[in-house]
Amino acid sequence: PLTFDKPILLLCEGQSDQMILNRLLDRFLPSHSFQVIFVGGNGAFANSISLWKQTSDSFNENVRTILILSDKDDDADSSFKLIADALR
Repeated sequence: PLTFDKPILLLCEGQSDQMILNRLLDRFLPSHSFQVIFVGGNGAFANSISLWKQTSDSFNENVRTILILSDKDDDADSSFKLIADALR
């Protein structure tokens, strides 16, 4: 199971996004408080957050801030709505 051990959760769509973000954070903010996780696409943000809220004690105890990095795909308004719904 996934363990959440940092107060800032940075969610991104793909594994390559996760690798780049981790390298940038480690290089420019070596003592950062971010945990970077990829969810597999912007449609998966809401399901992932909902699942973690219901099943993960470490998520509920440790995560204080969620940042979401997503591209707009073809429809910026639709992408924004998906992310906004994920945070409700």
